[in-house]
Amino acid sequence: MKNLFKNSKLIIATLGLSCIAIGSAIAQDNERKTHIGVKGGLMITNFAQVGEEMTDNNLKLGGTAGLFAKIPVLGFFSIQPELLYMSKGSSTKYQFGSGTITPGVGALDFNLNYLELPLLAVININKYVNIHAGPYAAFLLSANVKNKSQNAAFNSYDELNADNFQRIDYGISGGVGLDLKPVIAGVRYDGSLRSLGKSGVNGYLTQDARNSAFQIYIGLGF
Repeated sequence: MKNLFKNSKLIIATLGLSCIAIGSAIAQDNERKTHIGVKGGLMITNFAQVGEEMTDNNLKLGGTAGLFAKIPVLGFFSIQPELLYMSKGSSTKYQFGSGTITPGVGALDFNLNYLELPLLAVININKYVNIHAGPYAAFLLSANVKNKSQNAAFNSYDELNADNFQRIDYGISGGVGLDLKPVIAGVRYDGSLRSLGKSGVNGYLTQDARNSAFQIYIGLGF
């Protein structure tokens, strides 16, 4: 009976160690797997004028949504391609009203909608926090101007000729991410390296402007 008790303890200890080893192997294998997921968020966007200091006078809210894949290369290093819809642009505030028109304020929103492909190098500081940076390329899907004011009679929406702008945009993205598996979150900045304007009146007005966008995102990875 005494030997049986000792053998039982040995078996239990062996099983326990085996479970720990298997669990550790599964965790390590999970870290080596490619994770794919969905993400979305809000952006604060503006046009950066070439050769001029960036200001917050024309900030506009935009949105982003899409897919990502995190591909491990080393324990601390991954590659992360993404495919995102992004609404960038700027907003000009103005005041109106004189005579019989009641005074008020309005905003002229200039919207450029892109399909964007960032390719990011990810450095995992630990299993929760990472920093990431890399180039992006984007294709302009559409452009429009929205006039929003306190007087509904002034509100309008106009599609713009997207061919008046550079259809291909490119630049650098970089930020900080939080990975709480399966939830991810982070902040990131996109800075374009190409002027927006190409031809026509709208192209002329933006020939010295580039996209600038700060985003806050959240998503799920599997």
